[in-house]
This record gives sequence, C-alpha cells and structure tokens, in this order.
Amino acid sequence: MGDDKKVRMDHIKVMVRSRPLNEQEKASNAQVMVTCDSSSRSVNVATRVGGKTGKKKYHFDRVFGQYATQEEVYSAAVQPIVK
Repeated sequence: MGDDKKVRMDHIKVMVRSRPLNEQEKASNAQVMVTCDSSSRSVNVATRVGGKTGKKKYHFDRVFGQYATQEEVYSAAVQPIVK
C-alpha cells in the first residue's frame, strides 16, 4: 500500500436495547428477566438451571434500558452511520 493511501479502520459497535413487558406478559405475571445498567454498559440476565437461580452479566458498547426512546436509539446507533 502506498503512502498516498490512508488506511481506514472501521470498528463494530454492539448496542443492545431491552423492552418492557408487553400486556400479555404482564397479565400472566411474567418476571422481568433482563435488567440494564447504562452507566456500566452491562445487561444482567436472570437464569434458572436445575432449580437454581442466578444471573449472567454481559457488556456492550452501549446499553439502552426498557424506557429508552426510539429517538435516543436512533441518535446513538444509526445517525452516526448515515451522516
């Protein structure tokens, strides 16, 4: 590669958005299985294996909780790409 060409490095960012329980889930008293922490950019997923409960933590580049608006998600995830 010659000196006159710039090397472009693209990075993949992984973002996650959780949704609130829907009406059917609320009616059946479903439990919230996913909790989001935007400040630590992590998601905790409740697990149940063999009668034991626990949780697993996953980290992302950006985390949107269940009350994030469509505009917030678009501004962070899509708008920088389409500029």
